[in-house]
Amino acid sequence: MMAWGLNERRALRVAHMSASAFRYAPRPDRNVELRRRIVTLAHRHKRYGVGRIYLKLRQAGVLVNYKRVEQLYQDAALQVRRRKRKKVPIGDRQPLAVEVERGISGCGAARVLDRLVLSRGLPRVLHTDNGKEFCGRAMLDWAHAKGVTLRLIEPGKPNQNAYIERFNGRLRGECLNERWFPNLLQARAVIETWRFEYNEGRPKKALGGMTPEAYA
Repeated sequence: MMAWGLNERRALRVAHMSASAFRYAPRPDRNVELRRRIVTLAHRHKRYGVGRIYLKLRQAGVLVNYKRVEQLYQDAALQVRRRKRKKVPIGDRQPLAVEVERGISGCGAARVLDRLVLSRGLPRVLHTDNGKEFCGRAMLDWAHAKGVTLRLIEPGKPNQNAYIERFNGRLRGECLNERWFPNLLQARAVIETWRFEYNEGRPKKALGGMTPEAYA
């Protein structure tokens, strides 16, 4: 401050600066590691919003305030645009599987359902679209033998089965659109990994931060 022949007080007065501002030293960034984890999660799960990333951090044992996560998430411009979807009463939601084939017949769908019955039990109602695998004789025979009601939506009205349409949207957005599958074997492996994450790794706010598997 004395290089120009001025003492500090006079120099600050000339510069219209307070002494506290002159002596201010920025504090070290305490959010470096947390920011890195948030960005890593957002890149790994590209369709996750801030709420689910917060739950994933808590799941990993990171005790952090939601507002802090939200601020860092927004600062990094990680927001995901989502379309508003109609909610479906929870009673209409049924367990399902992800079967990867070049084509699935009614007999194939029945085999998948028989496999699910071993771990989930028989459903009372199956709510499906009008795909030929659900409308054919094989599925009708299976449902009649098991005492299961088949409830098909009206053609061209996917909103009548909005829960599965929402699931299909997540599968498409988070998995199918993010990868290229050179063969059926790789497609099965990648999609099964996604299904495992969806059921056993993805915390859900509606379940109090639990995964579907833990809740079940």
